Amino acid sequence: MKRNVTLSFLVCAVVTVLSSCATSIPVVVTRPAELDLHGAKTVAVLPFQISNSRNYDSTGNTVIDVLNAIDYLMHDDDRNEVDSANYLTSELTSRLAGSPYLTLVDSNVVKAALENGKKAPVDAYLTGKIISFEYGTDSTERKEKVEPKERPKDDDQDYIGEKRKNEERERYVTYFKRWVRATVVYEVVDAKTNAVIGYRTKEISDTSAEQRDPVFLTSPFDLIDDNLSALVSQIVKDVQPYEETKYLSLLKDKDPELKTANQLAKEG
Repeated sequence: MKRNVTLSFLVCAVVTVLSSCATSIPVVVTRPAELDLHGAKTVAVLPFQISNSRNYDSTGNTVIDVLNAIDYLMHDDDRNEVDSANYLTSELTSRLAGSPYLTLVDSNVVKAALENGKKAPVDAYLTGKIISFEYGTDSTERKEKVEPKERPKDDDQDYIGEKRKNEERERYVTYFKRWVRATVVYEVVDAKTNAVIGYRTKEISDTSAEQRDPVFLTSPFDLIDDNLSALVSQIVKDVQPYEETKYLSLLKDKDPELKTANQLAKEG
């Protein structure tokens, strides 16, 4: 039994060494679009819409909450949600404008045609909406030790007694963190048939780092900008071919031809 365990250990060690010594070659491959656009050559990005709900973020700070409440009453639409919708529209437009596979058509031309009951002068168009956008601030209280006060004389008996007393003190400190939850839907439509080529729903959520002062919390839009960027990248992959880097590994072997291939791979 001991001999079998030793043999197994040696086999695992050899496999590990071979794997660690393998030469990896980066290879860029082109993947087809996730959706079949039925040969579409022209595409348009219609402005992303926002939900009808408004969101009021309570921070726990009276002054800030009053200012937020005033801003909430004066504006019908939440600017964080508006910024998110505009970001999706502008980023998608920017990326598809430089596409080598599709020709981007101005969204206003397509929108005007649809509003007049005409067929869109484009092969396919992309439209989306933020159907929910919520955010808030949570607070947590934690006990923390109070640091002893510093005095110049360490041999002062009164100070030493006060220092020992302070070392045993604890206080409650409030920490704040912001959260965001949103749901975005988008679809690609065949302009000639009005058939929906693809429909997707994406849940987005994130939480900020803790702060002792809610003033320094990340804004809801800035908190999810990376998530929105990732969503844009996914939508682009849905409608056009994209490049992906794969890594191929050459396993070491005593065969002369494989040794030559391994050396050539190391030299690029």
